Amino acid sequence: MRVVVGFVVAAGAIGVGALSFDRRNPLLGNVLTAAGLGIASITLFAATRGYGLLSPEVGLLAALVAALAAAVIAIRYDAREVAAYGLVAALIAPPVMGASATTLTLLFVAVTLIGTTAIALFRLWRWLPSIAFVLAAPQLALWLVSAGTVQALVALAGFWLLNILAAGGEEVRIRRDDLRPSSATLVLANAAFLIWGGNVVLGGPVHPWLGGFVAVASVAHLAVGGAFLRRQGLEHLFGNLVAGTGLALVALAAFVQLGAALVPVAWAMEAAALAWLGARRLHRWSVLAALVLGSLAALHLAVVEHPLDRLAVVRPLFDVPLLHPEAASLAAVLAAAAATAWFVHVAWIRSALAAVGTTLLPVAVVGDRALSRLPDARRLAFIALPPLARGFASGAGAVAWVAALMAALGRSLAPMGWVNGVRPSVPFTDESALVAVVLAGAAIAAWSWAASRPAQQGALLAALVPLAVVIPLEVGADFVVVLWLVAAGAALAVTRRGDALRPVSAGFAGLVGTGAIATTLGFVAPPDRLWVAAERFGMSVPALLPGWWLAVGALALSAAIASRRPELAPHRPLLKVAAAAAAVYLASVAVVDPFQRMVGGSVTTEELAKQAQVAMSVMWTGIGALALGVGLRARFGMARHIGFGLLALATAKVFMVDLAAMNVAYRALVLAGLGVLLLVSAWLFTHLRGQQPGTPGGGGLPGPRAAG
Repeated sequence: MRVVVGFVVAAGAIGVGALSFDRRNPLLGNVLTAAGLGIASITLFAATRGYGLLSPEVGLLAALVAALAAAVIAIRYDAREVAAYGLVAALIAPPVMGASATTLTLLFVAVTLIGTTAIALFRLWRWLPSIAFVLAAPQLALWLVSAGTVQALVALAGFWLLNILAAGGEEVRIRRDDLRPSSATLVLANAAFLIWGGNVVLGGPVHPWLGGFVAVASVAHLAVGGAFLRRQGLEHLFGNLVAGTGLALVALAAFVQLGAALVPVAWAMEAAALAWLGARRLHRWSVLAALVLGSLAALHLAVVEHPLDRLAVVRPLFDVPLLHPEAASLAAVLAAAAATAWFVHVAWIRSALAAVGTTLLPVAVVGDRALSRLPDARRLAFIALPPLARGFASGAGAVAWVAALMAALGRSLAPMGWVNGVRPSVPFTDESALVAVVLAGAAIAAWSWAASRPAQQGALLAALVPLAVVIPLEVGADFVVVLWLVAAGAALAVTRRGDALRPVSAGFAGLVGTGAIATTLGFVAPPDRLWVAAERFGMSVPALLPGWWLAVGALALSAAIASRRPELAPHRPLLKVAAAAAAVYLASVAVVDPFQRMVGGSVTTEELAKQAQVAMSVMWTGIGALALGVGLRARFGMARHIGFGLLALATAKVFMVDLAAMNVAYRALVLAGLGVLLLVSAWLFTHLRGQQPGTPGGGGLPGPRAAG
């Protein structure tokens, strides 16, 4: 009877909702239709999993009928809310009703996706396919695990085709030059799911076919992207996105199918072809793709075939001179780079290509037995090869510096030592500090030689990198925070507003600043320092680091200084709140720490914990009242808001945390103190704010117009 009543009410609500649309009452129509669909979903859940009156298959059929009704109403009356709710109700029906991942369930999801794609293309609702993908992909993923290989590949291909049609259908109907975020996200997510599904399906004995599967997927993306580029021009963003995805899959296919030594060869040849296309047709996206693939090829050589740490190896790594796959791989990549430099007449590209060659070739020289017999082959290579770049010496030097930094990061400047390393007794006197100073000095020397302002700024920013890396290897976490914040400020000072490298300096400052915040909250003064404990994680609570207050204070000061910078004006309120929060956090830890030090004495830990929480609540309330008074007196709105917020936080803490763990005496004391401070705050608010001018008996401070 309950199920029958549910179906009757659901049908009635959907019907009345449709009539409401006819009577031009869309608000009531949306509400009633959505309510009817929701009641239908709950009723089907009760009929299948609750009472067992219907099998999951029959329940899915009923859910499909409800989804069709919602689709008809949505298309006829252009009701987006009804379409979204009907789609969600339909696609979550299989797991809600307990339907197992069978072919029938997959067919239900497929029918729903086909209808969703058709509706989205008909009404140009670009947000609808993304919701459908999020709801349908997990169900298809569960089905792929147990499905046969052929069936799974067909399902993957169909799912990819539906989503690529949904993403590109609007592009076909409307010619435009921009790229919708929903379409771009759907294309990338669809490609990622396709590759993941292929890896799942083609596991075990058929795994060698995975490279072919990825190659077919790349050809499909290239075909779709090429069709859009032929139809709407080479600068069409959606076509370039799909074609670029296909090129990325080509690179992935080479990585999956070929041996390690042939991977950079395939990537370099593809990069050379794209560079030729970009130079011949002035196609910027081909140039960008060539840059990415060429960088990947060089990185693969520098990590796998010819690691940079071979520069420190005194013995040869290859027994047969120049007759090993690694040497052939390097030769092919260098040939592709030379071909690219021949038909691309851009100075910085040629400089970068020459730099890559003059960096990788000495590494190969060191590792080869025949050439390693030469006297001091490493020094000879480094002296003789860079001048071959001639006009490209600046680019070669930059890449060589990056290579030296990478080698240092693998040894003396390894970030692994940030946590587990042994710091010197006298900071900045060991080998790591020497390496960092040499790298920074080389960058500063490049700054003195550079002719253009961007080159000088880039050299100074590069000098900050090894210094920021070596800091955690030399000093404790408390002083790491302070020095990292200094490095962030120095990075911001290198560039000015409007400079080309301003985003780089801001990104470096943001990265280092985030590391300072994480270090403070993770090691210096973690949040568990806000309460007293006898032990944590089975160990006694260690004392705070000597300079913990410097670290937290530096965070507060940095946020306050950042709020004064003109380029950060849109984020000024947030930075001011962050500075105030850091200052309050500093005061809170300072209040609790003396009680933590008394653990183990005559007073029990529980009693110390209560006293610490009472003191912190009183401190919060006092700071809040003071900030409120200052804000009212000086007409400083941010201080007033911070005071109100801190008073509210302290009040909530007293009622929700403090009172629950206190006896009657402490409760009376806390409530009395809180009440007095709140009354004082209220008096300050009414006394300093007063009545507004123009009201009866108006007094107090004059308003902005009266003051003017």
